[in-house]
Amino acid sequence: MKFILILFLKALGQIKYDSGQNTDFYSASQPSFACKNSYQLSKTINFNGAFQNIPQVFIQQSLSDIEPGNVEFRLSITSVTLTNFIVQIQCPSSKRIYSLQFRWFAIDDQRVQVISAFNIDNPTMSKTYQHLNANAENGIIFLTSISIIGPIDFVLSLSSITKTSVTVDISNPSGKFVNLKQIGYQIVLGTSEIFNMLGIQTVTTTSYTSQNFNLQTNKWILTPIVGFQFDNNQYLQFRWTYTYTASTVSCKVDSWDKLVKHTHLTALMSYVINTLYQPLQTQTIRISQKIDLEALNRPTVYAELPQTNEVFNQIGTFTTIIDKSISPVLINVIIKCSFAKKIKSQFNKCNNCSFQKFYLYSHNCNNQINQISYFSRYLPTNSAHQELTIIISDKRIQINQITYNQVAAVNNILDIEQLNI
Repeated sequence: MKFILILFLKALGQIKYDSGQNTDFYSASQPSFACKNSYQLSKTINFNGAFQNIPQVFIQQSLSDIEPGNVEFRLSITSVTLTNFIVQIQCPSSKRIYSLQFRWFAIDDQRVQVISAFNIDNPTMSKTYQHLNANAENGIIFLTSISIIGPIDFVLSLSSITKTSVTVDISNPSGKFVNLKQIGYQIVLGTSEIFNMLGIQTVTTTSYTSQNFNLQTNKWILTPIVGFQFDNNQYLQFRWTYTYTASTVSCKVDSWDKLVKHTHLTALMSYVINTLYQPLQTQTIRISQKIDLEALNRPTVYAELPQTNEVFNQIGTFTTIIDKSISPVLINVIIKCSFAKKIKSQFNKCNNCSFQKFYLYSHNCNNQINQISYFSRYLPTNSAHQELTIIISDKRIQINQITYNQVAAVNNILDIEQLNI
């Protein structure tokens, strides 16, 4: 049966991205959906094919119809597989959620990172999260859940994106933050080419229609609501519709009763990403062999990155990020050369070569040599931050570079080891 399933999944064809609309949480078409008083429901949403790797999934609410009053709903993605994902809704309060529809998006690419912060109780006005890809420089945020006990007035924003972290701020312009008891959101980060931010709009009228945006190949249009300004004595209602022509797309948000005042973003997001991030390639290597009396007092392996004033001379694994403004990247390694030993070394020469990818060297140690120094210069293939992992053992140093493309890869760019002759 397992073999038949594998053949079936292959027959479906592997996909790298997918999207759709979900209407399962809708009382008009699902009479049993009575979401209040701790009601809970989970739904499995199938992809239009099978992914090669577990994709990253995020959702954007596209329709809401919720009773006035102190209301709460909790929404989360509880499982993602190669062929589907599960969304769960919970409605703890006595106020009914009549409908909560959403668009969903899935992508199998490590140049995109989704950070899910579902159902945060007692939120703070600022929270920082760590992320993986140093070259994730842009992002967007999606509101997924909320609990209120009175009037609210807030906007979610990504206030800072660094090489290692992203910070979410929740504004409090009118001092009503105390009425926000729970909130959930997803952060979607990407490299520089992924997002085209089209603007932020605060809507106080009964409806809003955007301008016509030019259609662009292989891009999703995203319109997440990121903030509300309303008293809780009205229905929380909105619905999104999108109008496409041969060359344009426009967005409309309205309501069948009274549109809630809100703030939303508009952006285009690429789901086919062209930039290929590759590891550093060696430009030049200078090798020095000599007797150095101070070598006796040094550890077997001593490495430095002179442009960032970093030294690595202890056994262990270390991570550093070289800023994209630094080029070429200089890496110096000094290794002890004991009698009757030899030093073998390799340096990444060519990313796209089918063979001879490394410069290879071997040096024998003798009474005239107790130290070998390697002064290497590396050139980046992209204007990008370079994430390096330095692994030092008793008689060896390896430097690997982590690259994020469709998959994250560990690439060796330097390996120097003391061996027996």
